Amino acid sequence: MTRLTKLFIATLMLLAIVFITGTVLALAWGTRAQKLARRDLPAAPAGQAIFTGIGRLRVQSAGQAPMLILADIVFPYDAADRSFSDELFLQRAELRAAVLQFLAARTPDELQPAAEGTLRAGLRDLINSQLHLGAIDELWFAAFDLLP
Repeated sequence: MTRLTKLFIATLMLLAIVFITGTVLALAWGTRAQKLARRDLPAAPAGQAIFTGIGRLRVQSAGQAPMLILADIVFPYDAADRSFSDELFLQRAELRAAVLQFLAARTPDELQPAAEGTLRAGLRDLINSQLHLGAIDELWFAAFDLLP
């Protein structure tokens, strides 16, 4: 082998090592968005899990000057209740649609931080009305932004 061929093979091997290392580290640590989402969530109380299946919501509010609502809604539930956990998983599309409709019907004034308690209670009651095998007691906003 010539010196140029050896250099080319060494360069390819170095690139392969860098690529494989980067892939392994990315899979182990997740994306920046996943890291930030995990950091913003409150810790689940003992014996409970946090349902994140509704996902990131993006919808326009009602009213004369509508705003874009970006929300990430999560809530704790009893991790030992397998049937309720399964229901949450199976109903996630319906829950997401109901929450989107609920938020889209609100004006920007109803979505201000001063009304957060009322908004959370309304969402909690809405979600509970969709569930049959259990109920949630509280609901959190992992993220909630209003954009013009």
